[in-house]
Amino acid sequence: MSLRRSLTMLPLASALLLAGCATPTGGGTPSPTEPPSPTPAPTVTVTAPPVERGPDTPYDLLDAWLSCRDLTTGYYDDPGRVEFATFEESDVVRRDDDLIYVYIETVDDSAGDAREVASECILGGTLGDPNQAQFGIRTRSDDRDPNVPLPTV
Repeated sequence: MSLRRSLTMLPLASALLLAGCATPTGGGTPSPTEPPSPTPAPTVTVTAPPVERGPDTPYDLLDAWLSCRDLTTGYYDDPGRVEFATFEESDVVRRDDDLIYVYIETVDDSAGDAREVASECILGGTLGDPNQAQFGIRTRSDDRDPNVPLPTV
């Protein structure tokens, strides 16, 4: 192919390439008469049906955490001014003897001085017959073993 013929074909090839990039409406925005793009269908999440819980249901970790919080509330002067750590922030573990150890850090502002203490419990049993082995409040400590009895006063 000669150089002259190649140069005359160049504008034609460029025009064809650019024509493929243009939108049918001439602009880059859809016209008001175009139907809106379809919205994706919502995803459906299938979950297992809830397990029926009754008096014979053994304590699980969340049950023990809730019970510990409830059992130790009476140790504070004004329970409405006590802030308990969340379940995720607490230590809740099943012990070697199958009881559950719970350690919940709390801020007790009952007396207006924001004491940092902890609720601590060893619990188990079933929902209908709970075993509230030990529970109380104590000063916070990083040195704790869930498999030993709680210190007594």
